[in-house]
Amino acid sequence: MKIDRLSEGDRRARVKRAELASGIGAGALGIGLGTLFASYLRNVGAMLVFAGVAVHAIGMWDKHRTEVAARGAPASTRTLIRQLADALARTSELR
Repeated sequence: MKIDRLSEGDRRARVKRAELASGIGAGALGIGLGTLFASYLRNVGAMLVFAGVAVHAIGMWDKHRTEVAARGAPASTRTLIRQLADALARTSELR
């Protein structure tokens, strides 16, 4: 079946499987490269871990932001933001 003819649920499931396969492949690649180049990378290990965490965080933030923009913020998030804004306004009034 062609991708453009999949139902929305089937498309989401396929995207999730693709993301899982991609993540597993990236992990295996990282482990393989780490074992191959262990002696060369010994001095920069901490820097590589920090860079990996930073890139991962940016990617996850962007993914979440894109998903929220596509469907709108969940009701619980809107309620939380409204409550925080009200609490901030009450705090400002006390000063």
